[in-house]
Amino acid sequence: MFELRPTPCAVTKSDWEKDKSNFTCKSPINVYHCLQDEKNRSGEICIQPVWVQPRYCPEFNTGARALDTVPCNVTKGCPNVTFLSDRVYQYPVCLNKTHKKEFSAHGEYAVPWFWIVGPALLGIVLTTILFFLIRKRRCPKRNDDETNIPLLRRKEENEPFHTTAAFYEAKQYLEEGGKFLVLSGIWGSGKTKTAKEVYRSVTGKSPTIITDLEQFDCQEQNQALIYDGEISGKLSAERLSIKIKTWLENVSIGDTRMFIIFISIGDQKMAFSKIIPATLVASLKVINLNERLTKGDRSSILYTHFKMLHRNSNFSKIEDLATKGKHESLGYPEICALFCRCDKFQKMKGVEFCKTPLRSLKLYLEEMYKSKPNKFLMLVYMSLNQMEIDVENLNDVHTQEKSSVSTIIEIIRSGKVEDIHSLMSWEFVDKVPKTSKYRLQHDVIKRMTLIVFGTFHFDQLLKLSKPEDLEGWIKKKRTVNTIKSFSDDIVPSLFINKEMNLQYEQKMGLKTAEDCEPFHKTEAFREAIQYLEGGGKFLVLSGLWGSGKTKTAKELYRSVTGKPPIIITDLEKFNPEKQNQALVFDEAIPEDLSDGKMRRLQEKIKAWLEKVSTGETKRFIIFTSVKDPKSNFADITSATSDADLKVINLNDRLTKDDRIQILNSHFTISCPKKDLSKIEDLSTKGQHESLGYPEICALFCRCEDFQKMKGVEFCKTPLCSLKIYLEEMYKSKANTFLMLVYMSLSQMEVDVENPNEMLLNELETCKSKNPEQADPSVGTVTEIVRLGKVEDIHSLMSWEFVDKVPETSKYRLQHDVIKRMTLIVFGTHYFDKLLKLSKPEDLEGWIKEKSIGTKLKNVFGDIMPSLFIDGKKWLQHEQKMGLKSAEANEPFYKTEAFREAIHYLEGGGKFLVLSGLWGSGKTKTAKELYRSVTGKPPIIITDLEKFNPEKQNQALVFDEAIPEDLSDGKMRRLQEKMKAWLEKVSTGETKRFIIFTSVKDPKSNFADITSATSDADLKVINLNDRLTKDDRIQILNSHFTISCPKKDLSKIEDLSTKGQHESLGYPEICALFCRCEDFQKMKGTEFCKTPLRSLKNYLEEMYKSKANKFLMLVYMSLSQMEVDVENPNELVLNELETCKSNNPKQADPSVGTVTEIVRLGQVEDIHSLMSWEFVDKVPKTRKYRLQHDVIKRMTLIVFGTFYFDKLLKLSKPEDLEGWIKEKSIGKKLKNVVGDIMPLLLVEGKKWLQHEQKMGLKSAEANEPFYKTEAFREAIQYLEGGGKFLVLSGLWGSGKTKTAKELYRSVTGKPPIIITDLEKFNPEKQNQALVFDEAISEDLSDGKMRRPQEKIKAWLEKVSTGETKRFIIFTSVKDRKSTFADITSASSDADLKVINLNDRLTKDDRIQILNSHFTISCPKKDLSKIEDFATEGQHESLGYPEICALCCRCEDFQKMKGTEFFNTPLRSVKNYLEEMYQSKANKFLMLVYMSLSQMEVDVENPNEMLLNELETCKSDNPKQADPLVSTVTEIVRLGKAEDIHSLMSWEFVDKVPKTSKYRLQHDVIKRMTLIVFGTFHFDKLLKLSKPEDLEGWIKEKSLGKKLKNVVGDIMPSLLVDGKKWLQHEQKMGLKSADKS
Repeated sequence: MFELRPTPCAVTKSDWEKDKSNFTCKSPINVYHCLQDEKNRSGEICIQPVWVQPRYCPEFNTGARALDTVPCNVTKGCPNVTFLSDRVYQYPVCLNKTHKKEFSAHGEYAVPWFWIVGPALLGIVLTTILFFLIRKRRCPKRNDDETNIPLLRRKEENEPFHTTAAFYEAKQYLEEGGKFLVLSGIWGSGKTKTAKEVYRSVTGKSPTIITDLEQFDCQEQNQALIYDGEISGKLSAERLSIKIKTWLENVSIGDTRMFIIFISIGDQKMAFSKIIPATLVASLKVINLNERLTKGDRSSILYTHFKMLHRNSNFSKIEDLATKGKHESLGYPEICALFCRCDKFQKMKGVEFCKTPLRSLKLYLEEMYKSKPNKFLMLVYMSLNQMEIDVENLNDVHTQEKSSVSTIIEIIRSGKVEDIHSLMSWEFVDKVPKTSKYRLQHDVIKRMTLIVFGTFHFDQLLKLSKPEDLEGWIKKKRTVNTIKSFSDDIVPSLFINKEMNLQYEQKMGLKTAEDCEPFHKTEAFREAIQYLEGGGKFLVLSGLWGSGKTKTAKELYRSVTGKPPIIITDLEKFNPEKQNQALVFDEAIPEDLSDGKMRRLQEKIKAWLEKVSTGETKRFIIFTSVKDPKSNFADITSATSDADLKVINLNDRLTKDDRIQILNSHFTISCPKKDLSKIEDLSTKGQHESLGYPEICALFCRCEDFQKMKGVEFCKTPLCSLKIYLEEMYKSKANTFLMLVYMSLSQMEVDVENPNEMLLNELETCKSKNPEQADPSVGTVTEIVRLGKVEDIHSLMSWEFVDKVPETSKYRLQHDVIKRMTLIVFGTHYFDKLLKLSKPEDLEGWIKEKSIGTKLKNVFGDIMPSLFIDGKKWLQHEQKMGLKSAEANEPFYKTEAFREAIHYLEGGGKFLVLSGLWGSGKTKTAKELYRSVTGKPPIIITDLEKFNPEKQNQALVFDEAIPEDLSDGKMRRLQEKMKAWLEKVSTGETKRFIIFTSVKDPKSNFADITSATSDADLKVINLNDRLTKDDRIQILNSHFTISCPKKDLSKIEDLSTKGQHESLGYPEICALFCRCEDFQKMKGTEFCKTPLRSLKNYLEEMYKSKANKFLMLVYMSLSQMEVDVENPNELVLNELETCKSNNPKQADPSVGTVTEIVRLGQVEDIHSLMSWEFVDKVPKTRKYRLQHDVIKRMTLIVFGTFYFDKLLKLSKPEDLEGWIKEKSIGKKLKNVVGDIMPLLLVEGKKWLQHEQKMGLKSAEANEPFYKTEAFREAIQYLEGGGKFLVLSGLWGSGKTKTAKELYRSVTGKPPIIITDLEKFNPEKQNQALVFDEAISEDLSDGKMRRPQEKIKAWLEKVSTGETKRFIIFTSVKDRKSTFADITSASSDADLKVINLNDRLTKDDRIQILNSHFTISCPKKDLSKIEDFATEGQHESLGYPEICALCCRCEDFQKMKGTEFFNTPLRSVKNYLEEMYQSKANKFLMLVYMSLSQMEVDVENPNEMLLNELETCKSDNPKQADPLVSTVTEIVRLGKAEDIHSLMSWEFVDKVPKTSKYRLQHDVIKRMTLIVFGTFHFDKLLKLSKPEDLEGWIKEKSLGKKLKNVVGDIMPSLLVDGKKWLQHEQKMGLKSADKS
């Protein structure tokens, strides 16, 4: 409250302090003020101080209850600097604004002191001015540089801002608990800036800005908000109200200040009251920033802008703008900014400029366009580029159109500051400090620049702008179009003519090019409009192809809603949750909807209806359909009357007048100079039954050849006429025809600036052989398109069928009837090409198989729009459409077992198991069964984990997907999935069954999985056992007939009658035997007994004599059993190059030739590489494929015998699973039946490599590890059922390594490591775990509860299975009580803590030292350093790591063992410091690895990091290695010996089979970074991630010493206060502004 006082305010600091102590201010923000109000009354108040500009005085505004500033209008004594309002006592004239007398120093009325010293000061000032004037005349004018820029753009918070009366009113409203504030005002009135400043002032935080209410997530926002945008009528008030109500409930839970500041041009109180909860509407406050401007506000705003730009100018000359100016077209703050920045505007009267700022700005920009185009175009560039330009990163797209702009590009590229500055209009542009960016001062500059640019270059404006940049300010000129607004100023809009408006609407997506095609509003159209506007929900438009259904639907949608239509073409992808408005379903409903699909569609439409009913949206759906299945649509929509569903057939409803008008609209456009009466019989007498009337008119009017026919004749046979025309074009104008084909295959269009050259080349050979062709060969098409000459390209186009897409380089077919008929003609001559070049969806429905009774003509005399083909081509078509695979053409005989399975499935059987040997045809039989029963392609499941019953609603084939050793947990999950699948498919009419394939017959297992209770539910058929004699003969015959058509079957028939097969399935034995002549030389019975041995011997011989062929088999075996010779994997080919046999008698050249042969691509050479006994050519492709995976397996076994390392390197783990075994006693190559096992048996070392490849054992697992006494104690505890084990010990004591080895020993699996407690999800973990340093020391009660709950949840989850359930924690400290709380353990049986340091026995120490020494120093004498183990003490680093360091580094071995043991960290640090001084390259490579997750990949280095380290070398002149720049060169060159020279092998290991090198332990990383940070702390902070710095950088303080209690140094970097502050900022503990 402003309390008046009887005496004037104090004018000395001592008196002011006395008054302040007598007036109590409770808030630390509101401070004591003594000043005058607007009535010149003195008073006191506690209020937040404001900054007061020079020559202004603070004043309390009693009406606004806020501080204001007013001009100080006296000649002497006014403030000459900016000051805080509570320091007003320093300026007595501000406390006596009557100015009748002046205060003395003691507050008495006397002669002012400055009358004494004034004359002297005046003389000094005049002398100084005279001196500077003379100097200015003599000194040349400097070029512009950054110091002369009128206004450097600073942070937004530092831009001119005056706290107006409206600001204080808004602030007070919010601080008193107001929730909803609207800041309104015209463009440029400072609404957004004021909102942000109010937000900061009230909350003390940075503002949260929302620009899209639709996307506003009320759940994620729990604080005050600013909504910077309009509340449009398109937004649902009800939905917004719900969102705001939810937000209120969300923020009310915390202590957050809850309010929303809305920003709006208009007050819109009614609009806002609709979205605010009814109980709070009364509290809504609207403040108009224009109306609330006080006289003082206007002067202060103008002054802040003027003084920033004109520090030495006289403010009084322009003060009339603030006192007399009226502003109605632009906000006052922006008027001030423009006026103060631009000298030309200041030449106008301030009052005049204030009235017409937009007109003045537009005239100024037009003048600039004419006289200074470079400057103007730079403004245009910035306006099109988010209001800025980065001169170091120029966007050439916006600068390539105008010739004068090339100069701009040259200037910017040259990078000369003075030249770049010459391009800038500084009156409108700010330089962004510390960057290469320049930015427009306000978006009014952007808008008016684009208006001027669009006036002269509208096409360019549309081309270069984004739609969102054009929205709202481009208007169509009307008959009575008033450019002036209600004020004297212009409207900030660009007014355009009708043609331009059409282009604009296309750009904005309001109208497509298609919408400009002729369209007549027929009787049917008007009937449909009436139905929809009367509230109709579902409309079906039916009619012939080309009857205009889609076009009519779109026009109806626009007419009713006023918006662009939303088109749905795919029923499956329709999501009702994302659609809240009217829809068009364009041919999206198939005729043969199943019951299941019908139900799902009904549910979707019901959900859509519920969603749109909540808003004000027009809710209807328009369906388009060739037929009129009213009953079908009635079922879909659940419509019960004609009021709900209406069907309109566009053919039947055509009146005579409609027909005449449609023909007239097309004729007028296509034949403007011809006489319509000559063809009018087409509309009066023509009958159309094969094509829609509108499309008949379009074709007839566009093509002169059709007009030569009688209209009635063409109307009857449009398709036949069109086909004949296209066939004639194919023969005489191949180029033109093939361009139509190109467009038909490319979504009905061609972009001549970006053509598909591969498609053009494919079409090159498809020209007619007619010697009388009028155009050159099709090869010229590619050349013409490439050259891009308009007249030549136009010569390729069939203008009777093609349209140019305006403003693009695209040409488009007029209708899809052209596409269909073109492809029919093309397919007649080039069916193979048609299949190859088409997408399946382009072929659907119109390719038919010839059969008896199929006729080319339909009932009404025209042809069908279909391509009829023979049986062979029909099979190719089915393969293309995915209805039949190439595999389906392989020999298959329907055995007795097949017929039994068919009988079972068709009788309602649910679960069928096909078992049998490898190669017995299980998968093939399962697929054929599926097709026979369902008539559809089979759905194959190969991965049990990925099987989702929710997505599968039909029969399935589980191909080898069920493992033999299913755990109880997996069994339960699979049972639940099966149950869910059964429930899902039972609701439809789908055949519901599952076929399992399995090598063995575990009937009980499948019975458990399927919960089958009888043979009626589950049937197992073994394909080996059920083979009859007749089956065997027929299978052999089917393979023999294909592979050996000219040979005599009787010679090998004993294979089917006498052969026994126990190692490979009979069908595969027959396939191998019939395909390979070498096998046929054996007796059939002999081969039948040992097919695997025979195959292996054959492949080994091939490896020795025909290496190229063998290695091609290896390539295919490693590449999913196939090779694509057009797209080979050259990396694999090159890797195989050295894997040929050394046999000098090889019949083929070296494998290097394989790469050459494949690269050259000559068919005969490629064929010479193929082993045709095992390989098939995939038809219609350049692919070759292995016949069966038995070839793959045996090839890799032979390859692995000779090149095991290569096999591991080139294979994927899944390709190696199950067939590589470790040799052991009693393991033999022969199985029980005399054949070999299909396995590769390897020795121990190779087995270890295999385990690493399979992820069963890591490279780390090969590091020295000795099973100590503590290890054995831990094993005993875990195997005895212990749940929680804590391994504690010093850094480097082997906690993590021990934990992993324990896990492997107990579970037999790779360990699962958790390092982040927050990310641990117990729902996803159902087995034992290792928590590696995951539990922090300073767990709060809240944080303690979370791990307790997680571990409890994990225990409940794993208790349901047979999994070993335990957790191993690793921790530096024991902390038994902490772990007891986390695990809720109540006894030692539940929780055990083992300290790895304390439990080390003397024998453990000797063995650990020995294990490291044996590996690192195999030729040295252990006895020389054995005192390490017996006498050394370790208290600063773990014993295992001390041993590793000592054994790896000779320098450490030269020390006494006990000395190194006592001070390992100090020794490592000294060693690294010496390395930094003498071997900078080696040291910096250690730094690189320490900053890069402890490793370097020399094939993929981080060159940016290497370059950063380049300057970080020691200045020691005696360095033994070159500069670090050489490191980059060495790594780039990649020479192994040079790279090895960079490595400190005492600390670095090579990662096998990779190009990576890795630090041995993180103690190396830590100590390296400590040494690096000692010399280059700034670089350390810059290059490190915060998590890499955590915990080991400390602030120096009194009493802090480098030595710890045991004499060694701490592994920490101690830094002074300044560096500590930098560290805290890096870690995010302290921000720069808090400093």
